Order: sequence, then C-alpha cells, then structure tokens
Amino acid sequence: MTSKILIIDDDPIIRLLAVEKLAEEGFIVIEAEDSATGIQQVLDEKPDLVLLDVILPDVDGYQICQHLRSLPAAQHLPIIMLTGLDDTSSIVQAYDHGATDFFSKPINWKLLGYRIRYILRASRTVEQLAHSEAALANAQRLAHLGSWEWWPHTNTTERSDEYYRIYGMHKGSLASSMFAVLPQVHAEDQERVKTVLEAAAAKGQAYQHEFRILSPQLGLRVVHEQARIFRNDDGCVNYIEGITQDITELVDAQQRIRNLAYYDNLTGLANRQLFRELLLHELQRAQRQDKQCALLFIDLDRFKRINDTLGHDVGDMVLQI
Repeated sequence: MTSKILIIDDDPIIRLLAVEKLAEEGFIVIEAEDSATGIQQVLDEKPDLVLLDVILPDVDGYQICQHLRSLPAAQHLPIIMLTGLDDTSSIVQAYDHGATDFFSKPINWKLLGYRIRYILRASRTVEQLAHSEAALANAQRLAHLGSWEWWPHTNTTERSDEYYRIYGMHKGSLASSMFAVLPQVHAEDQERVKTVLEAAAAKGQAYQHEFRILSPQLGLRVVHEQARIFRNDDGCVNYIEGITQDITELVDAQQRIRNLAYYDNLTGLANRQLFRELLLHELQRAQRQDKQCALLFIDLDRFKRINDTLGHDVGDMVLQI
C-alpha cells in the first residue's frame, strides 16, 4: 500500500521538490502552504506522515505540531520537523512539542526517503503493538482477569487496569507493594494470603489459591490468583508474574447448581440425592470405626387429607413449617 505524505511548508519550491522527489521514492505527496490548510488536510486526507516546516508565516511549526498532537486523529501520527536552524535547542524544542523526528535543510531527498520509510515501519510496529495491547486489555476485561508483575527485592508491583477494577480501586489509591491489597482481603483469608505472598518472595514458592476480597464498589468478591517465579542466574527470585481473576459469578453459578442438585426447592432442605450420599458416607465411617449408626425417620400422618381438602398451596406451607 502506497504511503501518503503531507508536507506543510510555505516555500513553493520545497513543496514542488517534495512532490517530485518523494514520488520517485514511491510516496504520494499532498501539500499545504499554511497551518490552517495543513491541519485540515490532516483531518480530511489522513496522511501516514507529516513533513512540517519549523518556520511558517502565520504560526510556527512547533505550535502546529502541539496542536496536531491534541487531535485524536493525530495523536500517533509521525511528524518530521524540517528545520534550517542548526542548533540543539531547536531540536529539543521539536521533540518537546511532540515531533517524531527532525530533518535539517537543505534537504537530501534520498536520505529523507530512507528516514520516512524507517519511521513509517516503526510507526506500524507501534500501532500493531497498541492494537495487541488493546485487544489483550479487552480480553482481560471480558474475562475479569487482571495481570501483575512483582519485584520482591524492591517491593514494587506493576498491575494491569483490570486488576484495579477487580479490587474497585484506582492506581493512585493502592501502594506499589504487593502487600498493599491485604486490607481489601476478607479478614478470615488475610493471614493465609499474607503467608502465601511471603513464601513466594522469600522462598520462591509458586502458588495458586482462592480468597475473598471486599471491593468498595462491588462488595464481597471471590478471586482466583496464581503466580509463577522467575529467578536470576544465581537462583534467587528476580520477579514474580501472576494473574488475578474475579470468579464470583462462577462460584455463585456452582453454588446454584449444587443447590439445584442437592436441595429441595420448596423447603431448602437436603433432598433425596444428598440424603443418599450422606447416608452412604455415615455407613462407611461406621464400618471403618467398627461402630453402628441410626436413622431417624419422621413421617407426617394424614398429609394427603390436607392437600385434598385445603389444596396444594396450603400443603406446601405445612411442609415448609
């Protein structure tokens, strides 16, 4: 696919040479002689790269570059500043205002063509990486899966956006230490989580476990966390990489399935299936311990008469009572 280059320069000779020389290098070149036209061309033509002169009659190139960076369509657009000012401060100023690169006048068009190809190739790589990162972030969001990296020797942690969402917190509200999440962990699980983290940091013990957290926004949640250890050449722990997944919905679904399978819908009491399993368990335990067990059977006399005379709704109420 042929790349489209926009040159913003008030010098008609420079623009003419750009059209001719860069066309020889296989580029399509569009022109703008002032800032307003150039900005509009960026929005309308969507060029792959902009060549921007530092000195323009209306607004200097630095301000144009800064303005382009404020536009959503041009946040990642490669911008090469064309400058005849051979001093370090001009170059630093170009980068400070968001330029991707600079190129000095008089222009060596052959060399500029190579520079453009290199920048476009790097830009596409960055775009692909950004797309991959966005896709990964979206997948993590859908799966309620947060990722993190922990460096125990400095006690610093890098966490993904989804990790913070799981805990219902913002980056600024959570300290860098991996242990900073402990106050959010359910009181009954805190000591176990702390012990697991300490063993991972000190002994390099990989782990996977489930625990409960109290999210300020979502309330009580159940998370599954697992980690793997990366060591230095001397065998010491270098860093720990892990994932934390909100499995509350899965746990709730499993509990609902268990309730449907083992509990009566009307009374909430154990049903026949659970009774059989519990009875079998007790019989086996009695046999192992050479003991006996008893079964107490309770029946409700004349219950059929209640159903027949007062109806099944009343019969259900009697069973519930």
